[in-house]
Amino acid sequence: MPKTFISAFQLCVLMFLSLMGTAFLTEVSSAAPTAGHDLWVAPIWGLAGGLLCIFSWISLHNRYPGMSLVQYADRIVGPVVGKLLSLLFLFYVTYATAYMLRQFCDFINISFLMRTPPIALAFCLILLSAIIIRCGVEVLCRLAVFFLPFPFLLCALIFWPLYKDLKPILPLFENGLLPSLQGAFVLQTWYAMFSLITFYLPSVGRNQKIKGWSVTSTVMLCLMLVIVNWHVASFLRHATELYLYPVMVISRYSSFSEFFEHLESIAMMVWVVLVIIRVSYGYYCLATGMGQWFKLPDLKPVVIPMGMLLLIFSFWGMQSSLQVTINRWIVPAFYIACAIVLPLLLLLVDLFRRGIHPNKKATEPSLSKDEAEGAAL
Repeated sequence: MPKTFISAFQLCVLMFLSLMGTAFLTEVSSAAPTAGHDLWVAPIWGLAGGLLCIFSWISLHNRYPGMSLVQYADRIVGPVVGKLLSLLFLFYVTYATAYMLRQFCDFINISFLMRTPPIALAFCLILLSAIIIRCGVEVLCRLAVFFLPFPFLLCALIFWPLYKDLKPILPLFENGLLPSLQGAFVLQTWYAMFSLITFYLPSVGRNQKIKGWSVTSTVMLCLMLVIVNWHVASFLRHATELYLYPVMVISRYSSFSEFFEHLESIAMMVWVVLVIIRVSYGYYCLATGMGQWFKLPDLKPVVIPMGMLLLIFSFWGMQSSLQVTINRWIVPAFYIACAIVLPLLLLLVDLFRRGIHPNKKATEPSLSKDEAEGAAL
């Protein structure tokens, strides 16, 4: 079938929008217990992990153009170890997507639709995402570009009415650098999601400036996290870590000129759109990766089965957000191992075996007529 090509700008917007959707919900409550007053500084330290993740995956893509991790892992470390590493990475994608899906469904169930079973909400999200995935990666990226103003609109709706009540967050580094560094470690669960770029890079046109746009996406995420964390910490102070969804708490206090109130309803609508894009972002990677793992010519036959896997895994393998779910150190460590350590190890092994400047003709697949036209875009 003809291969669809996307631009580096579209991929940048997709990554940024996917991660901001969940960052508004749970990022603050995840980092607040460790970072404390320095909550807004943690994303700046965490940016280093995001950039390292981006550069490692793009370096592997440059050495194996037109391929994803599932395809070139076999060539780097052999078919047996390569298949196992690919399966581990696909489990990581499944876990990250299913856990985010469960979090959002619990959030909607707790805050708005108290009588609706969370699994019904998850089914609707999976169904919408499956339709998007079957339409192709270009539709997903264009959808992300269309909804790009949404996170900025959400920030304006929630934080703009509160500017008169904001105060400086002092003292800075009251307990040293350790709390903010610990918060940055926790935030790697968001920066690590840039690793899913490995399944999108083969669809980016050859002449696109993918490295520059990827760095732009990472820096934009960092800036937005700093803005959100600063506003939340300034408004809630020490009570920040007591709330599971602190941004939603703030939205209940926001109003425009005593006329527009209950802005949390508008915020919820924006969140739904962003989370659909986030689910589709991981869903596409899972379907594509499993199709490549089984060497299928098309990903459409695995779209529905992978959607059912995400739906079952999100409730069978996850606890409710109201319960003490996961250790805040174990999960970031698992994400870092799969998103940063794994590509770095593969890159080092490939550098040792093939040198710094490998012969690209031996690894770069030949272009068909449709691919050649897409590469010229």
